[in-house]
Amino acid sequence: LISDNTVTANGRHGIRLSSSSTNNQVSDNTATGNGGFDLIHDASSTPNTWEDNTCGTKSGNDLPAC
Repeated sequence: LISDNTVTANGRHGIRLSSSSTNNQVSDNTATGNGGFDLIHDASSTPNTWEDNTCGTKSGNDLPAC
């Protein structure tokens, strides 16, 4: 569970799940102004859920809109 975090101004990515990361719930986070992507999922490893996050940019086909 990755929940209720504020992630800003990192040199790389805000919240990142690698391709081997599974069974995670990422919810109610704010990730903005990071150097790469604010939310990134390196591959479509599942099941992961992404819900009610606020972000500026994102990556990964399985990420819902922020």
